[in-house]
This record gives sequence, structure tokens and C-alpha cells, in this order.
Amino acid sequence: MALRRGEVPNGQNVVVEGVAGVQVDVRNRWPDGSVKFALVSGRADVSVGTPVTATLRAGTGPAAGTALTEPDLLATGIDATLQFNGGTTARLRSLIGVAAAATAGTITAGRVRTLASGPQMSAWLYCAPLGSNPHLMAWFEVRYYGGNVAQVLPWIENGWTRVGECAGQAGRLVFTLNGTAVFDMADVHIANHCRVVAQDGVGVGHWTGGAPDLYAAPDPQYLQLTLLVPTYFADTAGSTARLDGLAQRYSPALFGQLTTSPRDSGGNGTQNGDFDAAMSAAGYHSGIGLLPEWDAFYLTSRADQRAWRAVVANALGYGRYGVHFRDETTLRPVVHTDVPNKTLRQGSNHNIADTGANQFGAAETLPAVSGLTVNGTTLKPEYWAQTHHPSAGYTAYLLTGHEYFLELSQFVAGTCFLRQNNLQRDYGNGIQFTHRETVRGAAWALRSIFQAAAISADGSPTQAAFAALAASNVQSYHANYIVSRCGSFGVPRPYSNFQLAATPPRYNVNAWELDFWVAAWGYGARLGIPFANARQVELEGFFQWTAQWIVGRLGPLGDASSYGYNAAGRNNSVSIANSSTDAPWVNNQGPWMANWGEAFQLTHNASNATNTTPALGSFGSDNGYFPDATSYWGNLLPAISYAVDLGVPGAVAAYARLTNAPNWTQLINNFARAPVWATRPRNPGGAN
Repeated sequence: MALRRGEVPNGQNVVVEGVAGVQVDVRNRWPDGSVKFALVSGRADVSVGTPVTATLRAGTGPAAGTALTEPDLLATGIDATLQFNGGTTARLRSLIGVAAAATAGTITAGRVRTLASGPQMSAWLYCAPLGSNPHLMAWFEVRYYGGNVAQVLPWIENGWTRVGECAGQAGRLVFTLNGTAVFDMADVHIANHCRVVAQDGVGVGHWTGGAPDLYAAPDPQYLQLTLLVPTYFADTAGSTARLDGLAQRYSPALFGQLTTSPRDSGGNGTQNGDFDAAMSAAGYHSGIGLLPEWDAFYLTSRADQRAWRAVVANALGYGRYGVHFRDETTLRPVVHTDVPNKTLRQGSNHNIADTGANQFGAAETLPAVSGLTVNGTTLKPEYWAQTHHPSAGYTAYLLTGHEYFLELSQFVAGTCFLRQNNLQRDYGNGIQFTHRETVRGAAWALRSIFQAAAISADGSPTQAAFAALAASNVQSYHANYIVSRCGSFGVPRPYSNFQLAATPPRYNVNAWELDFWVAAWGYGARLGIPFANARQVELEGFFQWTAQWIVGRLGPLGDASSYGYNAAGRNNSVSIANSSTDAPWVNNQGPWMANWGEAFQLTHNASNATNTTPALGSFGSDNGYFPDATSYWGNLLPAISYAVDLGVPGAVAAYARLTNAPNWTQLINNFARAPVWATRPRNPGGAN
């Protein structure tokens, strides 16, 4: 359960009221020492159709009691097995009580780490090799609740980071629990650096004694108050058709993880859960945003069970992408400090967009990977693009606390580092430079890195690494744009001029990409990333500068020195410099437009002085797809929301102009069917 900063101060315990017999494991804390995220476990008697409310508060908790142990788990007689393609059978009983080890790339089966320990629930993560291929591993995440009640999440994984000969494989995947085959599916395809969960159903994993037909649902309104997720104004509780249509169960067959899974002419899968078929295609994608659409439905539907199931199912289904790079020496998701100069091999079968070259050559390039050829077709992981990738596992972890989802967030953040050219990312510093990536790609990568840093367990090497990676990016942008005062209009140096051949010469930047960028930095400023306070100050300082981009475009009408808000969401690029090259940033000389009014004039070939119609999208012939929920007008809402919350000068007035427009309600009425952009400031009247 996520908690607000200061809700449970350092030195106090989390007390749970309304449910007897509960334990609380604090996983990480806010910078002030108060509890940020805790795993709440226990039992409750629940009548059919009647919810039980558990309330968390600060206080003095009861004595912890005797923790459940691995011998206690063994004493239940639990026996689970996982086998793939007729190879070695991994047996859970043989792993319990044995520590796993990694020596010179050889993995000894056993317990990887203890995840929780207490009288109500203890949890462990286990692994075991599955055969002759060194990459193929069985994994079990086990929660034991005492008595004969245990929850087992089993999966297979295919992809150490520096070990060669990783290739796609296929075969029958079988999972048994206490002597019964509870999952048995033929022709399962596990591509390189992918995961496949041995499950065909709703929820997370399998239970001894039968799965309870209930789910623990953190209050969405409270979760938004924690600032770990955006604040939404949409209400999707009545969107029955959309909620019914969400992918609510995970199965390899439902997420394109069979050799027989149908594919389109480009090789993309057509069984995708709620993911888009082609990740980098143009247009609206349900996965693009600070959080993907299925997560937004949970946060706006009053914790509807269909949305809860969709959050979980899609997070399990993320295993279809080849982004799972695990360090074979630490048994954790790889981090940049493990491989400071490594990059993916270009032209290999990762199916990851825009993999960069390595300046040190073969010595620092990771091994090539192979696809799986079936009936003349080479099967690869599903296509993954940093420019469009959805947040991975983050909300599922906030809802369930499962290590599987935390690792997923870490895997994706690590991939955002590995796919870069090592020179262009400043080697081990891992900078997401906007002039070497697309602006949107840098934005979503930083979103994923910020998330991984914010929720990784305190004291873990992964937390330290992702916090350091976030800090490197913060320091770099603060130094380049605040200390050196490079650039104007809040725009960092972009990767392309979108009006290169214009007369007179001009430099155009994509408004919507920069809106994503501003939103990602504002979101990161709220997450309580565990780095030095100086970095937090720099982060917020850079945000104040770059948020000029959204505040300036929502300026008043009828003013020749301003940019009219009614054109802020048009489908076009905005002119900010009298140059056809990126020289304005290179030498920090400009020439920049003198003010937002000049930018408006050059962009629209008209003066904002004569622009007086207050309706959104009313200026010019292109209204930016207003009032569609997926329009450019939706894209800009997270950026202005964080600008208001973080006290950017002029943001309150800019937001008021937007929301007081006579056709504003036309836009918000459409968010019930697509809530991903339906964000608002916590306090529209000012910073909080």
C-alpha cells in the first residue's frame, strides 16, 4: 500500500484497523523518513458481495510475533513443479531452504532472496535452471500465509545479460501444484529476453487450497493523494462497455506467446491484451502516457475489479517484449553500474527500436541473440520502442506488492539504458539527451527510470543504481539549461527541426512531444526519488524552466506579445527560432523569437492581437482533433497540471484560461471512455 508523505512519520508504525491479524512490511520511505510503500498482509472473513475496509494510520503496533519460515512452508507438504519443452523439471521443494548462487555465469538453484518475513505472511523468490540452454530459468515467487495457504507465481525466463547464445525457444509448458497440473499449454514461445507466466486466468499466480475470490483494492482517491500516480478528474465507473472490454486475464495465448499466435504482415502479433499491435505506429496508443490506459481506468473507476484485473493481466503480458535483461552475477535486473559501457548489438533479433552503436566495439557489445524459425518464419519478441513504451509493472506493484512487477519496472528502466549508443548517452551516466533521442522517447525513458528509482526497495542495489541514473540526468539538464542558461521557451535542444525548408528560416518543435517531456519531469519531481536533496532542488529548478513551454502556449488572447491558448493544442509544430539549424542551442546565441507573440506569428502567420475567439481549437483550420479525449488537447493536460502543482509562474492563470473556455466540457465529457490524459492539478488555485 502506498502512503502519503508524512502520513506515518519516521519512528512510528503503520497500524491497520478493520482487519484482525495483519502485518506490515515497510519496503521504502519518503526522503523525510515517513513510510512510502508497505506490504500489508493478513486474513479476513469476507461475506459474499460485502467489502471489508481496512484503514491504515500511524501509531504503535502490536508485537510482531514469530515469523513464518521456510521450514514452516515445507511442513505444509507443498510441492510445485515447472517444466518446459520436456527439459529439466524445476521442483519448488528442492529449492526451499537452499540459497541460490551465481559463479562465473553458472547458476545454482535455490532461494534468490527473502521478500517478506512475518507471522501473517513470509515470501521468497526462487530460481532453477531448466535445461542445457544457460538462459532458460524457472522462477517461483512464493507467499506463505500460514496453515496450508500459499500463493505461487511461476514463470520461465530467457535472458541473462552477458551470456551468449540466447535464442527463442518453444515447447510445452507445464506447472503442477500439489500433484495437480494447474497449467498445461503446448507450443509456448519464449523469445530472447522475455518471460512467460505459467498461468491461464485472472489475478496473480496460483493458490494452494483454491484462489480466494476477492482482491485487495487500494483506494484510488487516496492513491492519487500519495502523488505516486497522477491526479485524475475522469470518472469511468459507468463506462461498462470499456471496462468489460479490458483484458482481464493473463494467458500466453492471449498475449501472443505461442508459436501459433497470429501475426500481421509486418510480423507484429495480433493477440495483444490491451497493448497496441505496432508499438511505434503513429497516432493514439492506449499504452502511452505517464500511466497506460488500463492503469488509468483503475484510478478513475472507483477500483472496479475489471480494471484491477486488467492492470495485473497487462503487467504479466509485458513479458512478450524482449526487455528482461537479468544480471547473471547478481540475479537481479541489470543496472547501468553493472554494464557502464555495454550496449545491445545492432542488427540482432532483440526487436527493440533504434539500438545504438558501441564506441568500444565488440569488446563492450552484448552478445547477439537469435529468433526462433517456425515454418520459414523467424519469431522474435514483440516490437518494443522507447518512444512509445508503456509504463511497466509500476501500478501493478502499487496494487499487489509482488516482486514480479517491481522487477518488471526495473527491467524496462534498464533497457532504456542498454539500447542507447554509449557515447551518445555519455557512457555510464546514461543521459537521455533530447538531441540524441526523440523528445518523447527521452520523456518516457525518464518516466520509467524515475518510477524504478521511486519504488525499488530501500537499501537494495537496484534502488541505489536507478536513483544514481536519475540523478545523472537531473544534474546534466540542470547544468546545461539552468546553470549555462541555454535555450529559450523551456525547450531543450531537440533532435530535429520539423520545418527545415521553411521561408523565412525557422526552427519548429513538436508541441505534443514537449508536453510529454514537461509532464514526465513534473511527475518525477513528485515521486520522492531517493537521492540527495540537492538533486531534488535541481530537478524542480529544471522543471520550472522547461514548464515555460506549456504555460507560455496557454497565454491570453488579443495580445500581440502572447501565444493564444485557443491554438495551444493544434496539430502543428511551433516556431521558436529564426534558424533552420540547431545553432541556437549549440552556441547559446539564438536567434530566438523575442516573445511568445512572435512565436505565434511565425507559427500561424497571424497575430495573436486579432485572435479573440475563446473556444478551444477555434483559431485556424486545424483544431488538433478537439474534443477527442485522445487529442493534442488531452496530451497537454498532464504538463499544465504539474506546472500548477509545482508553482510555475503563470500556470494558475494559464490553467484557468483553458478550463474556462466555453467548450471545455466537451473535452472532459469524452474522458470517460479514454481517461489516460484526464489529469488535473491537485489544487487548481495554486501549488501544494
